[in-house]
Amino acid sequence: MVDLSQLYENCVYSSIAHAIYVLREPFFSAEQSWDGMNYSYNSFSGTYGTISFDLSAGIAVGAFRDDHSPFVERYPGFKAIELFAQAPEYVRRFAENEAIQYLFDERDGVTQPMATAAFWCVGGEVTYSGSREEFEKNGGEYLFAISVSHDELRDFWQEQYGLSGEELSAVDLIFERFTACKSVKLDEVPVIKQKRDEATSKKRSLFKKRREETKNGYEECLTSLGELGIVIE
Repeated sequence: MVDLSQLYENCVYSSIAHAIYVLREPFFSAEQSWDGMNYSYNSFSGTYGTISFDLSAGIAVGAFRDDHSPFVERYPGFKAIELFAQAPEYVRRFAENEAIQYLFDERDGVTQPMATAAFWCVGGEVTYSGSREEFEKNGGEYLFAISVSHDELRDFWQEQYGLSGEELSAVDLIFERFTACKSVKLDEVPVIKQKRDEATSKKRSLFKKRREETKNGYEECLTSLGELGIVIE
């Protein structure tokens, strides 16, 4: 498990890789997203999760749900916040107000946050709800996939998303700018500029369906980057 600052940077890098990926696969735009300091992931195969950061306080909390986990059967009688029963009170409050709010679902007529695994990180120490093995088997596997070194994470997303060299270079450049000024010139990222030009061209096309698909990829990419405060000028 990496430390808090590395985990945050890995989540940022992951979502930038995702933003470049959706240029050509806009259907998967909801796979990763940010809302303030809340990073959410949707596997599109029944696993969801949100990691919430308070960097000034040095804490992070995460809640995940695997729809195939037997722990789902505990709902609606079980409450998601109970996964944080062993956490300090201020961590529980943070989890209740942030991470678990992104996991609402309905079971037996009751709509409420539903999680099957959780973790919290305080002062560099990570604690899981239950054992590490239970956490991983019940929705937390993604956390370990991105809790690696920067180079390993880079290789992971290149393989996962089938990123070309040009796409990977765009991810690296945008991530570098994120840590500096959060501003990137359009001419510096040819893969985005190409999609922008295609979207502009398609506006004059009679092939509406294809025009919208191209436009969505470009716009979804900008939306994803915008969630991080990154501006493509």
